Order: sequence, then C-alpha cells, then structure tokens
Amino acid sequence: MPFTSITTILPTITQVAKAAGSIVQLVKDTETRQKIIELQTSILDLHDRVRQAQVEQDELVKVKDELERKLLEHQQWGAEAARYELRQLADGIFVYALKAEHKEGQPDHFLCPHCFEQKKRSILQHPVAGYANYMCHACKFEIVPVRPAVGFATVQRRDRFGGLL
Repeated sequence: MPFTSITTILPTITQVAKAAGSIVQLVKDTETRQKIIELQTSILDLHDRVRQAQVEQDELVKVKDELERKLLEHQQWGAEAARYELRQLADGIFVYALKAEHKEGQPDHFLCPHCFEQKKRSILQHPVAGYANYMCHACKFEIVPVRPAVGFATVQRRDRFGGLL
C-alpha cells in the first residue's frame, strides 16, 4: 500500500469504529457483544498504527526533501567548482583561479582556497586600492607579499581583529 493513501484510510477506520460502537448498543447477546468490543479494540489499535505510520511517513518525506536539497547543492557546487583551477601564485601560495574558458565576461579573479574547500565562493580582494596583498573577507585569509632575501611571498592568516594567527 503506498504511503500516500494512509491519510485516506484514517477516516474509514474512524467510521468503522463508530459503526462497531453502534452495533454494540443494538446487540443483546453478551457473547456477540464481547466479540464486537474486541473488534472495536482491534480497529482502534489499527487506527493508532496507521497514525504512527503517517508520522513516520512525514519524517521520511522531510529526510527525503533534505537529501534532495543537499544533492542539488552538491551538484550546483560541482558545476561552480569545475569553473576554477588551483593555481600557484608563488612558492607555497595557492589560490583558485577562474579558468579562461569559463570567464563569460567576468574579470580575472582568485578565490580563497580555505573557503573553496568549505564549498564557498569567496573572492580574494585587495583591502585597499593599490595594495599588493589579497584578503578573504569571509575567513580573514590573507596573502601578504614579503620581500625576504630569497624573494618569495608568504601567507599570513589573521584573526578578525587583525592579529596574526
């Protein structure tokens, strides 16, 4: 029996239980009356089981809907993530960059590698025009160019208040 028909069964069971109650009042024979009462008890038990099945069905529908939502999000993220590639800006400094074939009028930009792994698209930006560093405003990931003797950039991670982590 499909779950969709559970809600149509409940009114029928209720009507049968009422009919059994009416019959009990009409029957004079004690043995027959007892059997009808047993039938009525069984009907009420069936009614409770159908209600429980309906509650379980509602829970399963919620789980199914949530799984479908997560699957759709996963598929959408997969399509979005496929537009980017991991690129090395300098030794040990990686970002996700938009692939040339997926620009579709968008300017070149980099995505935060930390946020990208969390399935979030957060564009790395210069905190102020003219600065050489990049910053993720979502997780505070920051690429700060430093010109040490070997001449490579370093990655620093800052907390919300600007302190180094």
